[in-house]
Amino acid sequence: MRPPPLSGTTALPDAVAAVLAALVLGGACVPPPLPRTGPAQREEEVALPGHRTVRYLLHLPSHPGAGPAPWPLILFLHGRGERGDDLSLVKREGLPRNLDGAARFPFVVVSPQCPKGRDWSVPELSAFLEAVLARHPADPERVSVLGLSSGGAAALRLAAAVPGDVAAAVAACVAEVPPEPCRLRGVAVRLFHNRQDGRIPLRVARRAEASLRACGVDAVLTVLPEEGHDAWTAAFSRRELYEWLATRRASGRDALPPRQP
Repeated sequence: MRPPPLSGTTALPDAVAAVLAALVLGGACVPPPLPRTGPAQREEEVALPGHRTVRYLLHLPSHPGAGPAPWPLILFLHGRGERGDDLSLVKREGLPRNLDGAARFPFVVVSPQCPKGRDWSVPELSAFLEAVLARHPADPERVSVLGLSSGGAAALRLAAAVPGDVAAAVAACVAEVPPEPCRLRGVAVRLFHNRQDGRIPLRVARRAEASLRACGVDAVLTVLPEEGHDAWTAAFSRRELYEWLATRRASGRDALPPRQP
């Protein structure tokens, strides 16, 4: 399993690199054993004008070793199985599963919950992202969106809607080909998919990568040797991924391509 290429990045501070090396096991296929030296993720909520009130998990670095604020921000989007009104469900899979007490993890991580029976709404996610950037000590130029399964598809849709505001999008077992792939030009995209995924065939991820690359998007698909639908455990346990995310910066609104009619 090769790490995502680190092209087009800024330098990673030595202190941040050391923290990530200590916290995340590169290439591991099990959740990384992060040191439990800080508080659990907080349960927060924010009322969005014209939208519903969104409840979310919040991780803030609370150890001096994480470096000074503002920190890069990760917006994490869960899959269909974690929908509902119980935020503990969001901790079952992916990055939130490993963040309770991880005081040195040098990112602000916000993990909203989609209500049961609904799908992720891109306008709502865009409003949520704007709200949390205003509330928390995050660097608005270093925003990454991560998601698994249907959350991975939503991550790509959100990045396509606000590409000048998103530095990177990472989707594990992506559920669809992005409908507007050229809107992601300027956003670095990394896709992860299991070779033997019986729920979403690998060909979906291959088509997604091909459509993005045809538009000139910096997109790379990593095919994992595992069977089954869970590509996110291996994908989101990679030290190299977080080192890379920490260096990404958004392209800015001036670089946006025109929206398709």
